[in-house]
Amino acid sequence: MGNCDSLVYLGGNDEDTFKFMSGLLGKQTIDVRNTSRSFGQTGSGSLSHQKIARDLMTPDEVGNMKRHECLVRIANMPVFKSKKYNSIKHPNWKYLANQETDERWWNYQINPLNQRQENHLEGLRIRDLTFESSLK
Repeated sequence: MGNCDSLVYLGGNDEDTFKFMSGLLGKQTIDVRNTSRSFGQTGSGSLSHQKIARDLMTPDEVGNMKRHECLVRIANMPVFKSKKYNSIKHPNWKYLANQETDERWWNYQINPLNQRQENHLEGLRIRDLTFESSLK
């Protein structure tokens, strides 16, 4: 992920990924208010306010996102939560194939090397090994 400029997290079930996404989101500051009251002779009480840091989303919250939600990070922008795009509503959806029997199915064929190409590669391999041996 070191060279990843943009990222769309669609969900998953890996604890390490939950932690990574939680860390990527960062923290937020929340205000915590504590109150206490004593019912003794004096009837004293106290109220305290405290600001603490909290993960924007904990790893558990990342793992429990709704199925239609995703997290998006674009370049150096803050990560944001969004709804997944419903690809069935795309106007070109009708051009996609679902299985090999569909007429729009695309089979990518890798052309095998011809004899001349194989000989050239074999020559390169021999030369590389010879050069490598001379370094020792």
